[in-house]
Amino acid sequence: MIAKTSTISHGANAIRYSVNKEKADIVKANFLPDDISPEAMYGRMMLVQKKFAENINKGRPLGRNVIRIEISPSEEESRDWTMDDWERLSNEFIRVFDSIDLSGKTKRASSKQTNLKGSQYIVALHRDSKSGILHLHIDANHVDMDGKINDSHKIGERAVMAANIINERRGWVQSEEIGIQHRQEVSDNCMEILRTMDEFSWQRYEMELVKRGYKVHLQEKDGGGIYGYSIKRSNSIYKSSILGVGRNLTPSKIEATWAKLHPQERKSNKTCSPTNTDSRQDSCYTTFDCFAACYEALRYNDRRVSQIPCGDTRIRRQYHSAGLFFRRGTSVS
Repeated sequence: MIAKTSTISHGANAIRYSVNKEKADIVKANFLPDDISPEAMYGRMMLVQKKFAENINKGRPLGRNVIRIEISPSEEESRDWTMDDWERLSNEFIRVFDSIDLSGKTKRASSKQTNLKGSQYIVALHRDSKSGILHLHIDANHVDMDGKINDSHKIGERAVMAANIINERRGWVQSEEIGIQHRQEVSDNCMEILRTMDEFSWQRYEMELVKRGYKVHLQEKDGGGIYGYSIKRSNSIYKSSILGVGRNLTPSKIEATWAKLHPQERKSNKTCSPTNTDSRQDSCYTTFDCFAACYEALRYNDRRVSQIPCGDTRIRRQYHSAGLFFRRGTSVS
């Protein structure tokens, strides 16, 4: 099981999402009726904050007025669960979350404990739109029913600690191990997609990842090309820099990674038709050779012109237009 939490300023929208999402089920409402609208739930939370306004935040409204928690057991851990099982998990998580003492780390007495148990909150059960895996959303008032602020210093760390305590109690996999497993799964899928591609293209790469249930965010340069991307799996986001081995799935290396997986394609991409009659340039070049040389040139901003006889029009369009033409073996140091 993994857990994430943060304090948010868009509390009304968060509660509306938790309650109104398609196929969402209300698991529990604490100090709130469960048969009122999300807007009314948020309104009641704000009435409590207004009631104690003079005692909290020097009379000013809290900018981040709601605590948002997501709890995600694995599919195996929650298999065949009833609604009572989900309620028991939410109750256990809140008890453990409240009990964790972080005052030694934050040097603040308020971090000794929180009081979500004594606060208004709503618990909703969601189903992942792609995988169908179940997880909990908890939206809680930042202020408890006694008018005290639930401490939010290192609140993300508090959630991870609570999840790990429950994992140990129940014999579940620790959240850090789960993160490693999920990252490896994403990496394996990326490599498998590269193996099935007869040539590399970002459009095809993104499309195949989406087919596998992931969400992909490509970061494009102003002048064209990709300089970064991330892949979302359920509620976790993985940057390309932490995927694969030795950053081999980052934009600067992914095409070279594809080429290593396709030695036959590299061989068939050789050309023996130089673009000029210079006898020094009569050897054959692979697509990979051209990519490697041009990448190094771009990396070091070296614009010396030494033409490479590259027959791949896609390579010429992408790199040669920048005036970067390198002969095989040319040094860029």
